Order: sequence, then C-alpha cells, then structure tokens
Amino acid sequence: MKKLLVVLALSSGLLFSVFAGAKDLKIAIVNFQKILAGSPKVQAQRAALEKKFGADQAKLKKEQGDLKAMMDKLHRDGMVMKAGDKKTLQDKANKLQASYFQDVQQFQQQSMKAQQDAMQQLIEDLRGIVAKIAKKEHYDLVLPTDVVAYSSDDLDITTEVAGAFK
Repeated sequence: MKKLLVVLALSSGLLFSVFAGAKDLKIAIVNFQKILAGSPKVQAQRAALEKKFGADQAKLKKEQGDLKAMMDKLHRDGMVMKAGDKKTLQDKANKLQASYFQDVQQFQQQSMKAQQDAMQQLIEDLRGIVAKIAKKEHYDLVLPTDVVAYSSDDLDITTEVAGAFK
C-alpha cells in the first residue's frame, strides 16, 4: 500500500507527521485568518464591543486629560505655590493617578476578556461550519493553512467556508 506523509510545522517549531493511505485520504485546507479578516460577523462583533466599551473608554480619556492638566499645573506653578497648596495638589494628583491606573487596568481586563469570549464563539462557529463541510464533502482531514508548508489550490475550501460563515 502506498503511504502519504504530511508534515506540519507548528509555530513552536515542532514537527508532526501524519501517515495515511494516499488513495483513501481526502484532505482540504482552510485559511481561517482570511475568513475572519473579511467576515461581516467579525466586523459586527467588533462594533458591538466598541459600543459596549465606548463610554468606559471616553471616561478614561477624560480622566487622563484631567490628570495631565493637574500635572501640568503642578509643574508650571509648583515653584510659586504655597507649600500647603502644592502638597494638596500633589496629593490630589497622586490619588487621581492611582485611580486612573486602576481604572485602566480594570478596563483592559474587562475588554480583553470580552474580546476573547467573542473570538472564541466565532472560532467555534467557524469550526462547526468546517466540520459540516468536511462531512458533506467526505474530507478526512482539514488543516489550517498556517500549518501547511505547501498545498495545491484545489485543496483550499476557504471560499466555501467563508460563504457559509456569513
């Protein structure tokens, strides 16, 4: 029996080999990055996240402006201010800075989690579509293009998957 060797190079540099009977193996490739980059679903998800976090982002921008104005005043007028007024302004600036950094960290964590959750859902949807197409077309193996060193264009099912992902 004739054997086929498919070598996958992963980003970690590890090499894996898959042996299978050449006459029985039906392989396809799909470019997930291309699908996600041009997907209306991804664009809609991005817009929803921007809407969800837009007010928080605007609040942070205002806090940043307030902090900058306070620091500029302290830098500009600090030499001529009374010691008590300068200390009060420094304390206020320090509290505002601490609050700002805490708000930024919280915003980043929340927005990152929301982005990851949204992307995970999109990827699960995409994998489901790939599985349906693979079953329908009787593919034994569907590989992402980023782990394949070379393939002929007729193995690429990206357009079909992208059409079903809309």
